Amino acid sequence: RDQPRSRGLGDVYKRQDEIIQYACYDVGSEYNWHIDYTNCPTPARKFTVVVQLSDPSEYEGGEFELFPDVQVPKERGLVHIFPPYLYHRVKTVQKGSRKVLVTWVWGPPFV
Repeated sequence: RDQPRSRGLGDVYKRQDEIIQYACYDVGSEYNWHIDYTNCPTPARKFTVVVQLSDPSEYEGGEFELFPDVQVPKERGLVHIFPPYLYHRVKTVQKGSRKVLVTWVWGPPFV
């Protein structure tokens, strides 16, 4: 069951059936341009949340980008939150491992 988390711009929820994902991008790993928005009738993903776990010295490549040309800084502990309908990607990891946590905040569908 979905639980309301806050009020303001509309109700937002953290779905209990969608856990926080741990992602490890090793050498050669990438994630091409995509969106996280789902066409669910209700609720819908309202925000994507990514937490950078790796120190930038631990890997090369693996840059996180928002379309068309916004490169998010590599900084351990950085949390980036963005609307799930924005195209984004992770460029190919050249050396080491890029580790992140990813989850979504849910709420009523966008109109």
